[in-house]
Amino acid sequence: MGSKIVYGHRGAPAELPENTLEGFARAIEVGADAIETDVHLTRDGEIVVFHDATATRTAHDPSLVAESTLDQVRSWNVGKYHAKATGRFVAPTFREALEAFPETFFNVDLKPRSDTLAERAVGLVRALGAEQRVRLTSFHAANVRAARRLGYGCTGLGLSEVLSLFALPTAVLERLAPRGNAAQIPTNQGPVRLDGAAFVAKCQRLGVRVDYWTIDDPADAARLFSVGADGVVTNNPRAIVPVARTFDRARG
Repeated sequence: MGSKIVYGHRGAPAELPENTLEGFARAIEVGADAIETDVHLTRDGEIVVFHDATATRTAHDPSLVAESTLDQVRSWNVGKYHAKATGRFVAPTFREALEAFPETFFNVDLKPRSDTLAERAVGLVRALGAEQRVRLTSFHAANVRAARRLGYGCTGLGLSEVLSLFALPTAVLERLAPRGNAAQIPTNQGPVRLDGAAFVAKCQRLGVRVDYWTIDDPADAARLFSVGADGVVTNNPRAIVPVARTFDRARG
């Protein structure tokens, strides 16, 4: 098994506004191995880094990303309500994020259900020669299936695929194809616990890595690493990176 991976959840929102270049830089600065982020399409067809469907929570603007132009999205101060941030923060495009951090691995959640978003994301990643460092994933299994239909190889599992992974016998799962190579999951889905050592081992036997979100308590991270988790997604990489490195040293 490789090193434990710490993903900065939308960057390092414990310190700087989420899904901004500044937040991504901070996550990398404090030792995060990768960035977890989200993308939407604007009305004029640009892929922007944004989590919510609207800017209400981050910028007190109820406009939908999907009904806004890129210029309108750029007019929002997405750090307006961040407790520790001062100044103006702008949502970058997906292209800007990939170009700003050319050595960084990105785990990208295709947020709304959209074949067009999946197709344009695949096209952009390929145009930048970044396929080896971008995993495309989504809660919507149809989004990742759209990427796979285009021959895109590095995808996560949609929610329905994760639940199938949990419920079906290994022998059945081995016959199902194609599938993604990463299950990025909460510790539980309703009453279903997804954080047991047996489930982690089952995934890994099938060639599927297991990353848990969103883990901000070092003790929780340590517990998940101890049952075999490959990585964790965190709002506070500064606190979680030392836990991952401790596990790496112990195994080394």
